[in-house]
Order: sequence, then structure tokens, then C-alpha cells
Amino acid sequence: MFFWLLILLVTILFYWFTRIYINPGNFPNFPGKLPVIGHLHKLPGSTKELWDLVRQIADAGLKTGNVILFYFGFFPVYVITDPDDCYKVAIETLHKPGIMKRYSRDMLGNGLLVGPVSVWKKHRKLINPSFNQQVLDGFMNHFNDQSRILVKELENAVGNTPKDHRSALERKALRTICGTAIGVHITGNEIYSKQVLESFKETLLLITIRFTRFHYYFNWIYKRTKLWKDTEQLIKFSHDFTERMLQTKKNEIANTPRDKDKYLDSLYKPFIYHLLENENKKLSLEDIRDEIKVMIMTGYETSNTVILFVLLLVGTYPHVQQKIFEELEEVFEDSDRDVTKADLSKLVYIDAVLKETSRYCPAVPVIGRVLHEDVQLKNSVLKKGNVGIIMLYAAMRHPMWGPDADQWIPERWLDPQRLPANPHAFAAFSYGKRNCIGQTYAVMSMKTTLVHLFRRYKVSSNFANVKLKLDAVLRPHSGYEFSIQYRNK
Repeated sequence: MFFWLLILLVTILFYWFTRIYINPGNFPNFPGKLPVIGHLHKLPGSTKELWDLVRQIADAGLKTGNVILFYFGFFPVYVITDPDDCYKVAIETLHKPGIMKRYSRDMLGNGLLVGPVSVWKKHRKLINPSFNQQVLDGFMNHFNDQSRILVKELENAVGNTPKDHRSALERKALRTICGTAIGVHITGNEIYSKQVLESFKETLLLITIRFTRFHYYFNWIYKRTKLWKDTEQLIKFSHDFTERMLQTKKNEIANTPRDKDKYLDSLYKPFIYHLLENENKKLSLEDIRDEIKVMIMTGYETSNTVILFVLLLVGTYPHVQQKIFEELEEVFEDSDRDVTKADLSKLVYIDAVLKETSRYCPAVPVIGRVLHEDVQLKNSVLKKGNVGIIMLYAAMRHPMWGPDADQWIPERWLDPQRLPANPHAFAAFSYGKRNCIGQTYAVMSMKTTLVHLFRRYKVSSNFANVKLKLDAVLRPHSGYEFSIQYRNK
């Protein structure tokens, strides 16, 4: 009772002092709005309940076919579910919500993910060449090497009962992003990498938990909690890891003769080289640290999550797994050779499996924008000064996907007649200029991983048992165990 009285008092005082009244326009409200507190009473107590709420909001928006409003106290937030409207808001508004910056600044600083537009534009321009196709092609050996290590690690699980294999997948993803984008090889240091992975995951979890506690928005409350102390400790550990990666690479470059370093004079440099060559010119040392943190976090987290969902879904549908086997035999025959750039374009069915999984279980299902100008949508206008929540998850479950939008069907990607004609319907990597910079990198890495896994193993699982949660990214909460067997060719 005291908690809600405190929330009520703070909200009323804040409203009275600022004298703000925001008119969002004539839009339907998400059900359950109460006077003064709006929908705050619906904020959940766990990340699993948070995902359940997000799904409910998305479903409500899809049913109305319009923008709906979710109220944080007096303050409305637009929830956008139509693919065209989602695209329009994403391309016309580049500013991330202040609450996102506030909660993640200690972890990610002003990197590409949450940095202000002025910083984002400058950094994105500098980093874009790092994801040139020629640079990415140079990573194929590393993608293959790390995939082979993963296959070897999973041998101990062959023939056992279903279990959680996330740690092996996560370590592989972390090794891959560090060895490619950062150029530091951490293979063999599994104890340290395990600690890093745990710190990253726990930090995201605690930041999400803070979001579900409205009163933690106020630092004078938040910084008196155990949640803040735990978060600070975890962030320090992840920062130490970032600093270690940075100093290791700087020392390596300094101790390598110029004529022996193939990247120093090349136009096609990996991510870390573009950062370091601009140190004290266009980027400060703190800028470089921030971008490394963002690249490590987003690079391993999202691709690893998609791979896990692929294994859980493929393991549930034997006919899909059989088609993957047939495609691999067609492309590789009985060979265990490395995957090449030329092979990737031939993996049409695996590509369909990846796209359908990214649609069905998007690693990033929701993004936010602050509207600095009015935005004209198809049937309405969003008013400047408000926040818009772009439901990527809803756009990829929109009725334009057909009556089977809620089903996982990779075959839809093999028949243009089964796909929406609207190019904005698929948004797994977001929209517009502020989309995922590493999407091509991610697809190349994931395809290579799946080739090595399914050439050696077959998996079995039951996706019906999987419960999801949302802690910055969408991930399994329970029921994600799967079993591994050697493949019988």
C-alpha cells in the first residue's frame, strides 16, 4: 500500500511541477488504464511476465489495426504494430528514448546501440567500412574454426538425455566476435569467458528488472538498492573484459612490424582497426571502449539466441531437419571441408530456416523512438514530444503474413506467393539507417555454424515446452533443453 501511495505522490508532484499535459491524439488505449497511474499496475515482476505483457500489447494493436496507447502514469506511449507505420516511424525518428539511455549508459556508454543521434551518425560513418563484404569474407576461416570447436565440445552430450546447451553456444559466439571484430583470440580461456558471459547476461537481466520497477527510474531511490550494487559490480567486470581486449589488441598492433600487418595499409579493415586509427582524431578512448562493449554484447548475444531457437525448432520438426540434411548432402556431398563464401548462397533452405526463425522468435522484438516532429502515418498522426514503441514482433505476425502467421514454416520463404508483398513486413534486423550494422556478418556466421552442426549431429526437442522471457533480448526462460545424436547418413 505504501508503495502505491509513494508512486501516486511522486507522479502527482512531477505532473504539478512540470505543468505538462501531452495530447497524443485520438487513439484507443490498451485495456486496463486507471486514473493517474495509467497502466503502471500492469508492469510485471519478472522478465517472463514482461514478455507476456509485450505479447498482449502487440496482440491488442494487431486486433485494432491501429496505434494504441500505453500509459506510464500521465504519460502516453504510442505502440505501433502496422509494418508500414513501424517503418515510417523508424526512418523518420532516430532518437532513442531517454529511459533506454538512462538505464544502459553505465553498461554501454554512448555506443551505436543507444548513443545520441549526433554521436551515432559520426560513429556509424566511421564503422560502416568494417562490415564491407570483403572484410566479412576474410572472417570465413574463423567462422569455420569456431564452429568446429563447438562441434567437438558437444560430443560429450551425444546420446544423453535432453539438457541445456546454451553455455557451449554462448562461448562459441563470444569467441567468434572477439576473434573477428576485435581481433583477439580467447579460445582456451573458457573459465574467464564463462565469467564474462554470466556478467553480461546478469547485467541485462538486472537492467530489465529495473525497468519493471517504475520507482527505480529515480536515481535517489535506485542507488539505495541491492539491485544497483549488484549491477555496478557486474558492469565493472564486463568493463574490465573490454579493457583487456582493447589493450591486448593495441599491444599486438604496436609489436607487429608494419609490413607484417596486412590491415594497417588496407582499405578493408576489421572493426577494431577503424576505431584505433581514429583514436584522438575523431574518437576518444572512451568512445572506442563504448563501441567495443556494444559490438561484443550485440555480436554474441543476438546471433547466439537465434541459433538456439533454430536448434529448438528444427529439433521439434523432423521433416525440416531432414530437408536440411538433404541440402547439405547436395552442397557438400560427404565432405567435411570448410564452408566457403560460395557455399553460403547455395544454402537456400538453411537461409529460409534462419529467416523464419528470426521472424517467429525475433531476438530484438521491440525498439523505441522519441518523436522530435509530428509523424504522418497511413491513417493518423503521431505528435512530437511523445515516445513510440515499434513492435517488430507484431509487424512480423501481422495478418499480411497470412492465416499461418503464428506458425513456424520455413517453406514460406521458398515461395514468393506465400510471402507478404510489403517489403516492410520482415524486420528482424530493424528498419532504416539505425538498423543492425552487423546483419550480414550475423547471417554468414550463423549459416556456417549450422552447416557444421547438422553435418555431424541431429537434434531433438519440443518447442511446445519452451517459455520465453524478455531481458533486453528475447530468450528462452524454461523448456529449452534438447538432445543430440550422431547423424545417420
